[in-house]
Amino acid sequence: MELVNYIRSYLQRPLVRPWALAGPVLILMICLPLLRPLREPDPNQWHDEQQMIAATVQSIVEHHTLAIDQSVFADNPVAVTRNGHRYSPYSPMLPVLLAPFYWVLYKQGLYFGDNVIFVQYLLTIVGAALPVALCAGLVYRLARMFELRRTVRVMLGVACVLCSGLISYGVLLNRHAPAALCLLIAVSALSHLAVATHPHRHLIMAICAGFFAALGSTIDSTVGIPAMLFCLVLLAMRWPAAMRAGAVSLYLCGAVSVLLLNFMLLQAGPGNAMAQFPGAAPEMIGEIRPASATNSLELPPGDEDDIEAAPSTIQVLWSYASAWIGRLLEAIVGQHGLLSHFPMLIVGVLGAIWVLHRNWTATTKSLAGLTLVSCLLVIITYTFADYGRMAYGTPWFVAVSPVLLMWSGAWVKHTHRKKSWVRAGIVFAFSAMVGLVGMSDPMPREGYSGYSFAQATVRMLRGDPQPIVPATQPSSDDSTTRPSGRNSRP
Repeated sequence: MELVNYIRSYLQRPLVRPWALAGPVLILMICLPLLRPLREPDPNQWHDEQQMIAATVQSIVEHHTLAIDQSVFADNPVAVTRNGHRYSPYSPMLPVLLAPFYWVLYKQGLYFGDNVIFVQYLLTIVGAALPVALCAGLVYRLARMFELRRTVRVMLGVACVLCSGLISYGVLLNRHAPAALCLLIAVSALSHLAVATHPHRHLIMAICAGFFAALGSTIDSTVGIPAMLFCLVLLAMRWPAAMRAGAVSLYLCGAVSVLLLNFMLLQAGPGNAMAQFPGAAPEMIGEIRPASATNSLELPPGDEDDIEAAPSTIQVLWSYASAWIGRLLEAIVGQHGLLSHFPMLIVGVLGAIWVLHRNWTATTKSLAGLTLVSCLLVIITYTFADYGRMAYGTPWFVAVSPVLLMWSGAWVKHTHRKKSWVRAGIVFAFSAMVGLVGMSDPMPREGYSGYSFAQATVRMLRGDPQPIVPATQPSSDDSTTRPSGRNSRP
């Protein structure tokens, strides 16, 4: 009887919430006309990641395998070879999620062989544009913790998409957009548990949080750090110790189920070729080499007095430290830096710090603190690992940035001086403009050799068919040269 009353009361609620849909609809209106398959109808000019995801989806549905030997992009040189078969170097989790949708298209007579542009367009909507739009809706829901008006919550959701760089990656098939959606779903599940009147009835949300957090980490490895830390939020709940321990266990169970599935997919596909980071292509990983450590040990013949002494241990350590500090500054304010593209992230940091210093619940404070810690660890980790990329902005931070920007709602809630609002408005306008310009071509085949916002703006104004890259620079998103036009069009 209680279930019947719940269903009856649920059906009496408004099923369509116009304010909740306003943000996602606006984002879709921006993304749909600019999707990459429409603006670049030549599949040979698509980025390697787009081609590899599409090839894996086609192989799963048409040939029931992860090997892309018989796909339309089988000759892409970034593919890895194992046991005589070619596989995508990217995580197979996203293609597995997109395979059911392509299966429906395939049964309706739409397949890559004859309709590569149209099929890729539909896959881009489901795999990129729709996740980006749903991120705005989830931020609208999460912003209820700040007790903001509906209009302000809508603007906050749109700002989290526009000012984080996520909008730039909503026009082509990639890993960052669905990974950002998965992380926001996990945060939303944790927020639901924090305000539940009878939490023992909603512990299933702990499984949901762990499941989607791990799912995002298998799609994009950057989500792995916050996915591991956010389970600590459950320990800050005002529950009995046994219930908190049980919630953490359920969170881990949801995460382990996805990780086991990802492990089986990797063993069935590229295997050890992707053992470095789940969800990351192996060619992205580098290492820090200071100048003193890379010099050749061979000395030219000459007077022995002219030979310099070998560097001391202190000099070598300082060389490594200076190289790491330089890369850290480059990751923050460099040509592909966070703040040089999206200074609105500062407002998100200020909002999270505001939560930590004000009278908020322990759960909200722990979530804000873990967000700051996870973002810091992501920056340090990817700076140390030297994920050399030449895509637009900072793609390694795209999946995490909406969660950080969500905390700007705490800053917006309180009153500020007029000068502070003017500064925030300028920062918002610049970040949104950078995100919108990035939609022109977030992942060009030849990459961006300098400040990506400036190069993308010049290229967009000139209407150049190819990116602005010096001939002597290494190219592509992963800083390795890829020949273009190597795939035969179906």
